[in-house]
Amino acid sequence: NLSHSDQWLSTSTDLRQSLQGDAQLLPQINERHASRFGNEPYRLKLLFIQEKLRRTRESVESPADDSYRGYNNCQEFQAELTMLKESLKQTGCRDSLRSLEQLSYTVDIFGFHLVKLDIRQHSQRHTSALDELSRQLELTPRPYSEMTEQERCSWIVSELTSKRPLIPAELKFTEQTNDVISVFRTFAQCQDRFSDKALDTYIVSMTRSASDLLGILLLAKEADIIFNSKHAQRSLSLVPLFETVHDLQNAPQLLAQLLALPVYRKYLASRDNLQEIMIGYSDSGKDGGIVTANWELYKVQIELARIAGEHGIKLRLFHGRGGTIGRGGGPTHKAILAQPTGTVAGRIKLTEQGEVIASKYALPSIAVRNFDQLAAAVIEATVCQSPDQAESCRQEEQKREFMEEFSTHACQAYRDLVYGDSDFITFFEQATPIQEIARLQLGSRPTRRNKESKSIEDLRAIPWVFAWTQSRFMLPAWYGFGSAYRLYTKKHGPEGLARMQKFYKSWSFLRVLISKVETSLAVADMKIASYYAENLVHSKSLQEKYLGRILQEYNDSASAILEITKQAELLDGNELLRRSIALRNPYVDSLSYLQVRFLRELRQRDELREKQAQAGQTLCQDPPPGHDALLEAVLMSINGVAIGLQSTG
Repeated sequence: NLSHSDQWLSTSTDLRQSLQGDAQLLPQINERHASRFGNEPYRLKLLFIQEKLRRTRESVESPADDSYRGYNNCQEFQAELTMLKESLKQTGCRDSLRSLEQLSYTVDIFGFHLVKLDIRQHSQRHTSALDELSRQLELTPRPYSEMTEQERCSWIVSELTSKRPLIPAELKFTEQTNDVISVFRTFAQCQDRFSDKALDTYIVSMTRSASDLLGILLLAKEADIIFNSKHAQRSLSLVPLFETVHDLQNAPQLLAQLLALPVYRKYLASRDNLQEIMIGYSDSGKDGGIVTANWELYKVQIELARIAGEHGIKLRLFHGRGGTIGRGGGPTHKAILAQPTGTVAGRIKLTEQGEVIASKYALPSIAVRNFDQLAAAVIEATVCQSPDQAESCRQEEQKREFMEEFSTHACQAYRDLVYGDSDFITFFEQATPIQEIARLQLGSRPTRRNKESKSIEDLRAIPWVFAWTQSRFMLPAWYGFGSAYRLYTKKHGPEGLARMQKFYKSWSFLRVLISKVETSLAVADMKIASYYAENLVHSKSLQEKYLGRILQEYNDSASAILEITKQAELLDGNELLRRSIALRNPYVDSLSYLQVRFLRELRQRDELREKQAQAGQTLCQDPPPGHDALLEAVLMSINGVAIGLQSTG
């Protein structure tokens, strides 16, 4: 495309000087091409660039040597493209810039690294590593695990300001502790090799205290990632992840505590005073139900933004949303517009789950449309501020009072069912294919955090939602709404209903929440859900104890939605989605009935084998590995239902 001749147009001084420098740097390329393309400076320059790129790639793949190794970083490559563009613009060849600009945009987005990686680890892993360090190296009067939170923070701060190394070069700890330390050392090596554009984010899941984050700074300091002028190219974006309802409620206080520490402010100063915070939709939903999770997430964003503003730092909220409604999913555009005023501020980060990537990004035109909607929502949420008037403040107070009461009722109903007694986990395990989902070759992590545990607390949010979706209950995405509505209207009467209808029209947060619940109720199928419970739950008393309760809550929730939205039936205002569900369900229904049959047969067979094994019998022969037709049928039905409903977890 750039075969312009210098016999027809002049070239810039920068381009001529650049070609002279390249000829000295890469004499073999100059000898091979200069005589043929001597009058085509742009083509010749691109040939030099091509060789530099080849050497850059080889320098990453092979050990270092003394020869020229290409670009030191992507910025050098981009600078040469910019020089070519400016030279063409000076000569008036603007129509020749299209492919060059396309390449320049690609370099801006992908650099030499393609995709930026985030590192994520559970806070307990770091605590265990620091505990072993303190024990084995005798760093503290008593082990780290036995210290109070204040003692932990004081010790870590003193180590952060110390100039002596803490961790020896040779690691002689347990495998888990060595692994934690090695991650930070590898982190530093990767940044040296690929720059901080390839990775700099470290997410601490289940963040519950200031020491959970200060401990990461200590491990990063020991790897020379921070507080080391000799390695200024290294950086760390430390991101706490608040997941449970309690952790979300505690997050503002924790942030204020960190910002009061000079050593933490010093760290933030190296990050241009930008603090990224991740808020989790999945575990908060499993912990308190959809209503409470959404409300606590809404409130915490307001408080975090307020504290950041008071301390003069910038805040970027990272929304850990799932693909399904039970894990924070739903239309992204509406979700962003429903965020509290002042919390977006031109910056937002969110997760896209694997199950929605194909539907959102597989086709270029749809991908562009999705990015258009996302960008438009961020801009609109940033510039459209609510007027600071007394009437507006009074309405905000009324909304907060309403949602506090409504959320309390919803959370109580949800937790009474899910965490009320130990029988519910038995009902859940039998009425859904959760045990079989654990045998799927799917997902990046085990079904449970603790393999031996049977508690709901240790069950990960994805399989929790996945199992309820498979059995068509969709329970995490609506349960508790009906009870909250019933109790609220019982106390406040017609005024309470009128208040909810008013807020539904004027408040985007409530409108989006109700839309999520309504969609989930419409997708759920209580006839099929009952079929799962009646055919898979062994105890009739267990069926009666929970199934009737769930059905009543479903009916109450559906009625509540219709009362608030003034509709005759669910999804009256979304004809396209209603028709889509009606078209899809007959095909999914047959798979659901087949799944119940296969589940029953598989479980009966496995129970028989277990009894025979206990009795020392071998009457039921195991199928060859990888050829269990019954298990394969169950797993295929799970895949089929997931594809039909376009939802996993």
